[in-house]
Amino acid sequence: MLVLHGSADAAHPVVGSEPPVVVEDGAHFLSLTDAEAVDPHLQRFLAAHASLVR
Repeated sequence: MLVLHGSADAAHPVVGSEPPVVVEDGAHFLSLTDAEAVDPHLQRFLAAHASLVR
Protein backbone atom coordinates (compact mmCIF):
# COMPACT_ATOMS: atom_id res chain seq x y z
CA MET A 1 0.00 0.00 0.00
CA LEU A 2 1.26 3.44 -0.89
CA VAL A 3 0.21 6.21 1.49
CA LEU A 4 1.02 9.77 0.43
CA HIS A 5 0.21 12.61 2.78
CA GLY A 6 0.77 16.36 2.63
CA SER A 7 2.25 17.93 5.72
CA ALA A 8 -0.11 20.90 5.25
CA ASP A 9 -3.24 18.72 4.89
CA ALA A 10 -5.69 20.17 7.38
CA ALA A 11 -8.53 17.85 6.32
CA HIS A 12 -6.96 14.55 7.41
CA PRO A 13 -4.19 13.89 9.93
CA VAL A 14 -1.45 11.36 9.23
CA VAL A 15 -2.78 8.07 10.61
CA GLY A 16 -2.77 4.42 9.65
CA SER A 17 -0.70 1.29 9.85
CA GLU A 18 1.45 2.03 6.80
CA PRO A 19 4.15 4.64 7.20
CA PRO A 20 3.18 7.45 4.84
CA VAL A 21 5.34 9.31 2.37
CA VAL A 22 4.99 12.87 3.61
CA VAL A 23 5.15 15.61 0.99
CA GLU A 24 6.43 18.72 2.73
CA ASP A 25 3.91 21.59 2.51
CA GLY A 26 1.61 19.34 0.48
CA ALA A 27 -2.10 20.06 0.63
CA HIS A 28 -5.06 17.66 0.74
CA PHE A 29 -5.30 16.86 -2.99
CA LEU A 30 -1.63 16.01 -3.62
CA SER A 31 -2.00 14.60 -7.11
CA LEU A 32 -3.35 17.97 -8.25
CA THR A 33 -1.37 20.43 -6.13
CA ASP A 34 1.97 18.59 -5.92
CA ALA A 35 2.08 16.24 -8.91
CA GLU A 36 5.84 16.63 -9.38
CA ALA A 37 6.41 15.38 -5.82
CA VAL A 38 3.85 12.57 -6.10
CA ASP A 39 4.85 11.17 -9.51
CA PRO A 40 8.19 9.54 -8.56
CA HIS A 41 6.64 7.74 -5.58
CA LEU A 42 3.66 6.60 -7.64
CA GLN A 43 5.83 5.41 -10.53
CA ARG A 44 8.06 3.36 -8.19
CA PHE A 45 5.04 1.83 -6.49
CA LEU A 46 3.34 0.93 -9.77
CA ALA A 47 6.53 -0.53 -11.24
CA ALA A 48 7.07 -2.66 -8.15
CA HIS A 49 3.49 -3.98 -8.20
CA ALA A 50 2.73 -4.16 -11.94
CA SER A 51 3.15 -7.93 -12.01
CA LEU A 52 0.33 -8.28 -9.46
CA VAL A 53 -2.22 -6.70 -11.82
CA ARG A 54 -3.98 -9.05 -14.19
